[in-house]
Amino acid sequence: MTSIFNSLFKRQRQPLFFATDIHCHILPGIDDGAPDADYGAELVMRMSAWGLSRIIATPHVVGEVYENTPESISAALTRLQESMHAKGIPTTVQSAAEHRLDDLFSRNIIADTLISHPGKHVLIENSFMQEARDIDNTVILLINRGYTPILAHPERFVYYHSDNLRRYRELHDRGLRFQVNLLSLAGRYGSAPKRTAERLIDAGMVEFFGTDVHRHEHCDAIEAYLSSRDYDRLLKAVQKRPCLNDTAFNIS
Repeated sequence: MTSIFNSLFKRQRQPLFFATDIHCHILPGIDDGAPDADYGAELVMRMSAWGLSRIIATPHVVGEVYENTPESISAALTRLQESMHAKGIPTTVQSAAEHRLDDLFSRNIIADTLISHPGKHVLIENSFMQEARDIDNTVILLINRGYTPILAHPERFVYYHSDNLRRYRELHDRGLRFQVNLLSLAGRYGSAPKRTAERLIDAGMVEFFGTDVHRHEHCDAIEAYLSSRDYDRLLKAVQKRPCLNDTAFNIS
């Protein structure tokens, strides 16, 4: 009887409220995401079932760890698209990058070789240990060069958690846009990032959302979240300030 009751009242998975994912690691073999093209295609298939029709893959660009270039990223994208074609997956997949704010990033700015999203949006991230040095001036420099800087998963940087959103507000007021991870909202990284993500959304400081999918376990967590009451609450929150995932990027 209990199993019948549970099946009758099991919550249905809802679709995502955006159709363009701007942050994930599905390109094969070039960072800590998909290990090969078939695995990446499997991730795309699962993500498409959530309502995504366009995915902008963002492999890491980190000095001395993942020193990806336009050439390495393009080659990985081609391998993924070939596997997708063989499996009959029609989802549009493009590529950009997630740039760590480090010495390699500084060199890429000077050389004008940043790997950006369409419309010169550039996804950046801090170290998880400490804020990048001179981040304020870096944001200003990027804006002056025509970029729109987007900070990936600000809710995961625990050194920002203790000052009642003050530092977040400073950075946001300088023109840095924020992208929150669905995995944070799903509780994948613990209660503090989840709570901070929700506070940033309520404060009107989140313009973009990303899945940050690296592997199947991440898809499992997001699928559970899309069936939760927490996701219902998120849908109500984003109605107050719709995200820009589907409107900010020019097709390229």
